[in-house]
This record gives sequence, structure tokens and C-alpha cells, in this order.
Amino acid sequence: MSHVFYFTTTTLVKPLEPCSGSRCRHRHRTLYSQLPLSHPSAATPSHTLFPLRTTTITHLCSLFLRNRVQPLTLAVGEIAPSPLIFQIPKVKTMLRRNIRLRREYLYRKSLEGKERLLYEKKRKIREALEEGKPFPTELRNEEAALRKEIELEDELTAVPRTHIDDEYANASEVDPKILITTSRDPSAPLTQFAKELKIVFPNAQRMNRGGQVISEIIETCRAHEFTDVILVHEHRGVPDGLIISHLPFGPTAYFGLLNVVTRHEIRDKKAMGTMPEAYPHIILNNFTTKLGERTANILRHLFPVPKPDTKRVVTFANQSDYISFRHHIYEKHGGAKSIELKEIGPRFELRLYQIKLGTVDQTEAQNEWVIRPYMRTTKKRDFLGV
Repeated sequence: MSHVFYFTTTTLVKPLEPCSGSRCRHRHRTLYSQLPLSHPSAATPSHTLFPLRTTTITHLCSLFLRNRVQPLTLAVGEIAPSPLIFQIPKVKTMLRRNIRLRREYLYRKSLEGKERLLYEKKRKIREALEEGKPFPTELRNEEAALRKEIELEDELTAVPRTHIDDEYANASEVDPKILITTSRDPSAPLTQFAKELKIVFPNAQRMNRGGQVISEIIETCRAHEFTDVILVHEHRGVPDGLIISHLPFGPTAYFGLLNVVTRHEIRDKKAMGTMPEAYPHIILNNFTTKLGERTANILRHLFPVPKPDTKRVVTFANQSDYISFRHHIYEKHGGAKSIELKEIGPRFELRLYQIKLGTVDQTEAQNEWVIRPYMRTTKKRDFLGV
């Protein structure tokens, strides 16, 4: 059965609004002016329907995709149900929910300054009580109320929480769900590396980038309840960048990739071993500073909680701010004292150079930490560990 797209005269102007350029608008006007006003179901002039040609439909579909609108398809001779003949998908509800969650997140973030100020007042009162000194003059009017709050505090409420704590507040309730993609027009080595990362991270899905925009990828992942997005970049066929963006609100960590060796490049397949899909144990070594703990927290939540008897181990070892990634399985041939390790790959080094408080599509997001040019001269200083 052949189908024809019909559009009312009242809705022809809406899809033309996003277009730019006088040529594009002029072509649309001349195109619609040549279409006849004929349809048996047209009750009034305002309900008159326009039958469109195939070339017109192809161009209009791109306009409807920009407006997130799906055109209604009618069979030949079928009466349109109403003059409003395009249907809005259930996207507005999702957008309203994301806006509401974002406002709540920003509101919690705005309260940090007030909570920090209150914490400093309590700290001064607590120090004065411990040392037997008089209370500060600026706090004498608030001293009684602050002492009552100090008496009611415990280990969890004594230190104020930040929005950084809220980012992974629900991470233990559900397993991570990761989307892995690459930069546009990836080479064969980058595609192979992305395929191996899909096996490294449990519950991961790989997507061919194609012509997708970052903002569209992030919105789609939010709608399908993905917890993280990993983007892999390259330079002349060599993977050189890794971006980990936590959803729905961040943070986003930017890493440089060095010394990448994939399983595909290892020729001795027997010595390498097979790739299991069990949830691995995580080893995080030498992440002792505050920034190191933040980085380890980002990497830790990429993996779900493993079973105690799993024999798969993933290691992130920090040395001089270079994070070495290794992937092993172990076997116990003669008991607990004889353990044989097999590296199953891939292996690479990570170098952290930026952490943003938002997602990867938010260019206006605040930088939590970024490496500066003058920092590179301090070669003896380590930011992630000692």
C-alpha cells in the first residue's frame, strides 16, 4: 500500500524556523506554493491538506528530526484525524525530569557555602571548649545554639558533605552501565581498542560514532539510564586520549593514553590466556592524596561489585602520576601458596590532566582540577600519590 504524507496549512511554517539562510527559506516558499490545494477530507480552508512529493518528504524528514517531531503517515484516501497531524514523542517528560534533577543538584551545590560557614563556626567553638579559651566575640550570640548542634553530631554529620559525595551516592544501588564510543572516522587500531575496552568493563556497550554529536549521545544515555560514557580519541592511528564522563551530572575526567598494547597485537595467544567476563577485583595502588582519592573514586565506580571467588583482577597502579592499567587472571594449581598470574591484556598508561564538575557536553562546566603549564616544571611533585 502506498502512503502519502499530509501536512496542514497551519503547521507548514513551524518546521521552517530552524533553517538559516535566504536560499533555504526561498526554496521552501516556492516549493509549497506550487503544491495544489486538493484533498477530499478538507472540511474548511484551514484544514486543507498538502500532498507532498518524494523529494519534499526527504527534506522535511530532516527538519522534523531537528524539531523532535514525527510526521503522521496516512494511506491514500484516509481522512486525517485532526488538523494537528504531527505527533510529539514522549521527550518532554524526560526533559522536564532532567531539568528538575539538575535544579536540585545546583541547589545542593549552592548550599555548600552556607554549610561550610556553619562548620567553621562549630570548629571554633569546639576548639575553644577543648583548650579552655574564651569564645570568639563574633560567636558569643550564637554560642548556645552551636553547642546544642555540636552535641547532636556524630561521625557522619560532623563533616559537611559536598556535591562530590552526591555524584556517586546511588552508585552502590545499581551496577554501572557504560557506553563506549570513539572519535569520528576512527582508524582500525582505535576501533580494535574500543572493542577490547568493551570486554574490560562489565555491562559495557560499544557504539559506532558515525555523525552523532556529543550532546545527542549524552541525552540518549541519560534517557536509557547509562551511568558512564567513555570516549576514546586517537592521533594518526594511535589511541592517545580517554574521557570518562559520569551521568547524569558529572564529573568528567580527561586522561592521556600512553603505551597502548592491545590483545590483538600480542602474537602468543596461548601465553596470554582467554578473556573472562566475570566481574573483576579492583586494585587501586598509591592514590593517597585528595586528588588521587577523587581519581580512584571515578575509576572504581566503572566496575560492579565482584563475587569473592572470581579469578579476574584489574589493577590501576599510580607511579609519578602515571596510572598503569594491567589486566590479569590467576590460577591456584597447588593451593594458596602457588598462584600463577596470566596477563590477558590490554595494557596502557593513563595520565590525568583535567577533571570537570559537569558532563562532557557542558563546555561551561567548572574545572575542579586542571594541569597547568607551570605545573610541569615541578617534576618532583606528585599530585595523585606520594
